[in-house]
Amino acid sequence: RSELALIPAKIIVRKTSAWYRGATIDKGWHQGVQDGSPVILPAGSQGRAGLVGRVARTAENESEILFITDELCKVAGQVEGTSERGILEGVRVSTSRRPELRLRFLARDAKIEKNQRVHSWDNTNRFPPNLMLGTVVDFRPGDASSEAIVEPAVNLDDLPYVFVMEQKVEDKPAPPPAAPPR
Repeated sequence: RSELALIPAKIIVRKTSAWYRGATIDKGWHQGVQDGSPVILPAGSQGRAGLVGRVARTAENESEILFITDELCKVAGQVEGTSERGILEGVRVSTSRRPELRLRFLARDAKIEKNQRVHSWDNTNRFPPNLMLGTVVDFRPGDASSEAIVEPAVNLDDLPYVFVMEQKVEDKPAPPPAAPPR
């Protein structure tokens, strides 16, 4: 159950050469899907919305989605129970490894522990706040900034379906009528 406006979609294509990068779904702009829309699934024992990724390209009746594990899908994230915020991004991997996410640009002296959850943080309006992104599995302090290694909240190995979040379209005034030809 969700208070969000969702479009259910079935995964119809996954390329084995890019298993953790994205997929094609059976819904497109004709069904209300828009480029950039967040793609989610229930995650964890509480069934909260977990981020799968975002819509990268929309056609009439199908769309390509970019998974959270792709390096092009960046999300502002915050570590639960802290004020630590950073940018979560995927790391390119070969098909033989599971993908990892890095929460980068954390404070040099950040106090982050294993098993802390990471949620989306609303600073761009692309992704709504409080979507589950994943769980910290490692923390790496750095000289200038630190980073956390995060396991995705959603199991990307087995995705028969997803939900696309509908985006609000702002009402825009109609353009003025064209002047009649002379």
